[in-house]
Amino acid sequence: MISKRHFLNKIKELGYVFKEQLHYQDRYRLKGGTHIIHVPRRDQLDEVYVRSTLKQAGQTKEQIEQFIRDAGA
Repeated sequence: MISKRHFLNKIKELGYVFKEQLHYQDRYRLKGGTHIIHVPRRDQLDEVYVRSTLKQAGQTKEQIEQFIRDAGA
């Protein structure tokens, strides 16, 4: 499990900004772009979700695995 705080810091570093709060998730949009990430409103995020989302955001497999190691998973 990955801390939501670590994940949000990562996507903000990649240029995503908060767009709106939905019932069970928050929506982040790429600044100046159209790509959207939906982040569940939980304190801990599953590694499968994190890997998939970071891959869609343009991160390489090595970058993703490094992030997961650094996040203490």
